[in-house]
Amino acid sequence: MSPSKDRDGLLALIVGMAMVTVIVLGVLAFAPIEPFSSHEDWAYQEPGSLESLHLSVDADVCDIEVSFGDLVGSWVEVGMSIEGRSGYIAGDPDINFTVTSGLNGANLTVLVELNMETGPTVTYDGSDIIVIIDRSLPTFMEIEVDVGDAVITVPENASLTGAAVHTDVGGLHMHLEEGARSGNLNLISDVGSVNLDCKDALFEEGARVTAETGTGSIYLDIERSSSSQGNLTFDCLANVGSVYL
Repeated sequence: MSPSKDRDGLLALIVGMAMVTVIVLGVLAFAPIEPFSSHEDWAYQEPGSLESLHLSVDADVCDIEVSFGDLVGSWVEVGMSIEGRSGYIAGDPDINFTVTSGLNGANLTVLVELNMETGPTVTYDGSDIIVIIDRSLPTFMEIEVDVGDAVITVPENASLTGAAVHTDVGGLHMHLEEGARSGNLNLISDVGSVNLDCKDALFEEGARVTAETGTGSIYLDIERSSSSQGNLTFDCLANVGSVYL
């Protein structure tokens, strides 16, 4: 074999090894393999009495859970937790979690927002926002989720004056327990199921429950729930799916 062919073969080997090295380094640098986490808590603990709460939650990729309880020292508690993986060079993704509150007389407004970086360099293994509201505080809630499930539980002696819940991709679950009070409900999932179960719940006079899915089924489990006066209306539409009563 001639020296020139030896040099050509050696050069090809070096170039090949360099390309493999670049590819491996690129994968290690940007592939989502480095774990990260983010956790934040917030509470509204101002003294004084409140008459109502308007809760608004807007999240990108996240499961939302809202419930009522007997809180001590606070009116509303919010927790956010995210676990995931990102590339070494890309670093931790930008996660913008904010909670703001405002007071108009005795009426409290709480706005929860979660904006998350997405793309090939990040993978989210789990992300949650958990909201707990004092049982004594009548609440209207608006929830908007891009990707994730929304679960709302209203127990005995808690009042949900109304709700507008929308998920782009994800299931929606509304639980009205015995003795819970509720106003109008607007429950919409573009891709995912809508589930409403209530047992001995009390609806406001003339209340309307709207359940709608783009692709997905609607499940209504209604047991001895009624309006104290007047009619209770259920308006259901499953564009691609079924309605189960």
